[in-house]
Amino acid sequence: MGANVSTACCNKGDTASIPSETVRAAGADAENPAADPDAKASEDGEVDEVGEVGEVAATHRLKVMKSLGHLEVDEEILRGVSLRKTLRGFGRVWQFSPSDLPLKEREALWKKSASVKSLAFFISHTWRTAGRWKVLALLLRTSWAFVILCWACCMSMVVCLYALEVLPRPLTAPDVGILGLTLTYHSGPWLLVAHVPSILLGFALAPYFPSLKNDQSFLDVTCIHQEDQALMERGVYGLGGFLARSKKLLILWSQPYLSRLWCVFEIAAYRAANPEGQIELAPIFVELTVLVLWVMIFCSTCLSYAVSFTPEYFWVAMPFALVPQLVAAHFLRRLISQKHRLIESMANFDVDKAECREEFDRKFVMTAIDAWYGSREAFNQYVQGPVRDELLQKRSTQIPSAYFLLLIAAVSAPSFEVFIGFCLDGFPADVLWIRVLSKQIGFFFASQMVTLKILLYLCDRFAMPPSIPHLRAFPRVGGLCDFLQTVLIYLSYIVVDLGSYAVCRRSQGHVWSAALYCSVMLFWAGLLHGCCRRRCV
Repeated sequence: MGANVSTACCNKGDTASIPSETVRAAGADAENPAADPDAKASEDGEVDEVGEVGEVAATHRLKVMKSLGHLEVDEEILRGVSLRKTLRGFGRVWQFSPSDLPLKEREALWKKSASVKSLAFFISHTWRTAGRWKVLALLLRTSWAFVILCWACCMSMVVCLYALEVLPRPLTAPDVGILGLTLTYHSGPWLLVAHVPSILLGFALAPYFPSLKNDQSFLDVTCIHQEDQALMERGVYGLGGFLARSKKLLILWSQPYLSRLWCVFEIAAYRAANPEGQIELAPIFVELTVLVLWVMIFCSTCLSYAVSFTPEYFWVAMPFALVPQLVAAHFLRRLISQKHRLIESMANFDVDKAECREEFDRKFVMTAIDAWYGSREAFNQYVQGPVRDELLQKRSTQIPSAYFLLLIAAVSAPSFEVFIGFCLDGFPADVLWIRVLSKQIGFFFASQMVTLKILLYLCDRFAMPPSIPHLRAFPRVGGLCDFLQTVLIYLSYIVVDLGSYAVCRRSQGHVWSAALYCSVMLFWAGLLHGCCRRRCV
């Protein structure tokens, strides 16, 4: 849950304050509203008279805490929303705080959800993290297959338009090396031009297609009423009931997550309610890493395609075409360092350090943890040990293999342009086979998998800035050393990439040499993939 509370609980003077973690869909910098001074619980647990709605709400939360009814299911307010539905319009539900929306739109949030008997997911997150990154993570996780299908359909349409001569192929370039010949082919930029729109179209359309699996989920801003104070109170302090009816706890992890007490409560409550339930860790930095890689690859791809039309300057210009990798390597190190912080934060977890705005909420959560786990120290040990081990064993911090298909699609776009040019220009079959084996499969698929794995490994291995005690007093020098570390990673990547490309060109003299190069690169790609899976890179 987030760091803020819905404005519905602070706009009216006769309402009780409710937990700051749970309802309000605010951005990372939103200010917390002041607690309502008219509604508070006294030290002995009695509730001051604050009006009918506030008194009922405050009495309800005290009743839940005193009876240890944290996991009781309130059937009347048990609601869910389709995960895909929340991602429509590029995740508008995640993007805006209800406080910034008019009354009708806040009420519409509740109407997006519906009564359910059970939930496929309970989405646990903090509103201290910008909504756009959570949307990116969820879109990639749920829609990558549809996006690739959409991309393939768009590329097929462009190829058909090429074949029908509807789209021109105005570019002419020589391809040196195949069978020792210099082959001149005609090409067009349209596959490259259509690449980004086809990817964006896939992401935009995916949430509107029905899911093949049940994706009814709990999302706080839609499943907890944003206007009705009584319903809001029941929803906030009835979170345990939602968790008890959820088949999976999906944690959208970001750096502030474990510092929020209500997020910690959700982990504690879910395991107490579902001892055999599944907890899935979804670190947002994984999808951010893929985004950085994709931008890097596409920019380099465009530059490399431009360089291919000046073969006499190829080896001079190509290193400059790979400059985006230098920028990307620095960003990747920063993103992957979050993995190390995640592991460290779980190893040093202390529930007493988690933040909470309302003192009653802290008492509410701690009472439940003491009842479920015996003591706070026992819960700390549980998170530091079994929970941490369970989540890390699932390779949650690793880039899924499916995401590499999106990356390879980006790097292969110009190569497809050339291959289509070869086909439409009527080149012989042996030329086409050599092109497919050496370039399409050998270099642009297998070799790029190898170089990307090496880049990710180096960025993971050297994610943190170099620790040199004598330089701590000189931050600028330390920053320079950090940048030099990135440069060394970049140079290692360039050596492997250009070296593989040189071997690829030498292998184009015969079909069998092209097949050998292709086989060797596929072997290395598979080997590195297996090694990286074991290391969770």
